[in-house]
Amino acid sequence: MNEIVRMLIKFILSLLTTVAVATVTGYGITSIDIILPCIFALCMVVYNFTEKKLASVTKRDIGIATVLSTVFSLSLVLGAHIDAWDDVVSKPGVMDIAYLVGLIPFFAACIILLFKYLDVKKNVTPGGDKSKLLALFTGKGGVYSVGAIILVAYLPYVLTLLPGNMGKDTFESIDMCLGRIPWTNHHPIFFTMLIDAVIKLTAPLGSLALSMSIFTILHMLVVIATESLVVMRCMDKDVRWGIVTLMFFALHPVCPMFALYLSKDVLFSCALVMLVMSLSDLNGGDSAKAFVRLSLFALLTMLLRNNGLLIVAVLAVVLPLAYRNNWKKAIMATLIPIAIFIGFKTVSYSVLDIERESFAESASIPLQQVGYVLANSDTSMIALEDLEFLDRIMPISRVKEVYDLGYTDEYKFDAYFDDGFFNDHSKEFMGVWLRMLPNYFPEYVMSYLGQTLGYWHYGESNTLCTQGVWEDNNVSIERMDVIDRTLGFSLYTLIEKLMLGVRKAPLLNILTSMAMQFMAILLLGGIYIRNRNYGRLVVILPLLVLWVSIMIATPAFCLFRYTYPMFMLWPVTAMEIMGIKNEG
Repeated sequence: MNEIVRMLIKFILSLLTTVAVATVTGYGITSIDIILPCIFALCMVVYNFTEKKLASVTKRDIGIATVLSTVFSLSLVLGAHIDAWDDVVSKPGVMDIAYLVGLIPFFAACIILLFKYLDVKKNVTPGGDKSKLLALFTGKGGVYSVGAIILVAYLPYVLTLLPGNMGKDTFESIDMCLGRIPWTNHHPIFFTMLIDAVIKLTAPLGSLALSMSIFTILHMLVVIATESLVVMRCMDKDVRWGIVTLMFFALHPVCPMFALYLSKDVLFSCALVMLVMSLSDLNGGDSAKAFVRLSLFALLTMLLRNNGLLIVAVLAVVLPLAYRNNWKKAIMATLIPIAIFIGFKTVSYSVLDIERESFAESASIPLQQVGYVLANSDTSMIALEDLEFLDRIMPISRVKEVYDLGYTDEYKFDAYFDDGFFNDHSKEFMGVWLRMLPNYFPEYVMSYLGQTLGYWHYGESNTLCTQGVWEDNNVSIERMDVIDRTLGFSLYTLIEKLMLGVRKAPLLNILTSMAMQFMAILLLGGIYIRNRNYGRLVVILPLLVLWVSIMIATPAFCLFRYTYPMFMLWPVTAMEIMGIKNEG
């Protein structure tokens, strides 16, 4: 009888899970009528295996698995109610509870099975045959061999897309370098300085397009160098996984596209990846060299994106506590680069007469929430003087016309938005925002979820990067398709289809899902906590702070470049989750 009851429970849970998956993750599933039986069968297998392991599962494991599963399940269920593309928001209902009942046990069971697999993995000696061919990649010069392979794989993209993937942000930096617009820190001035230096050094060539091509090639080489070091890190753990990582960087079309993408986010990603790997080295020892590397990449992280300072500031607090035996080195490794960064910013702002950054850049979320209320709700509960104040910032009638659930830019960059008034009255605006909060709390929540959707909901499609040169530019730079000019055919359409494919293909789109990148980091953190390996949490801390900083002030709901460091670290994250150990 007990056996029948258990089987009935597993059957009902599997049925609930299947319906829930089909409902809340339809984006990642095609031919849903065909795949439903497959999902049901998978659920039955997972529940059966988990039942057999339950006797040896600790309460700690169940607790950690349940917390992680609940977070992921909630993200799926809540995200299914929001369509940021079409500004559609529906309220959660009773059926959502049923979906959670189906999803939480299933994902918790999957995590528990992973835990049990890792327990077995501890006692397995890692393999990987190091033949003479593989020795080419695992020896001292291996990083150069790896880099050469990645470079060759990127050549078709380079020769098709020169002078690089250049969007609106890129051309704003170029306009600053050419003196056409005032310098600002909207795009970190250090990144603009790098472009300026290359333009000035290559000025004798007489071609801005050629200057930017040179910058693109240098930019690509920095990205390839970072990717090569990630590959070598994986090679050190397991040769076979190192080969998989090499294939990931060489064959996944997003990697060469971002290597050519002239945005501060890409170089920032390289700096943050190196910062994370430096923290990993620090975790294994306390050598002075490790602290010096950490200090260098902490400085670059701050110079290359504005939220880098927050990441390093958090490390400045945590590192001395995590490394009490070397607290002086830990303090110096963070406070010295912070001091240099502040000094650089102070001097450069003065010398270049940098304009103060608009308050709208850091107030994207409050702006979006107020805009949501003005565009979609009854405003009768807003005080008349507050309505007049908001109308002064931007006519409310205009807010209703341009408001977009997923993009603050449609609001704050509109011609009717009075940026000067907003900057001068930032405190008053925040006061209005706070006074509206009690009466419009549900609207604030829905606006926030819509504005951040792509960073926590798997089912959301992500914007990747500009393909080629942004046509609406005023410096007359055009794409140079070298392959088309020399061989008479172009790979541009093929590249376009590849980029669309990695966004839309079921399962493959997991790699380009910002939400899945974050969930993988959370899962890794859960594994560290389960193993009481709390020191390793410091290694993933910069990535968690990065995600939090995006959730605080993102201007758009799904900009892939914002979390690109997590994408670059996918192989390392997966390697850690799967428990791949050092060879030998």
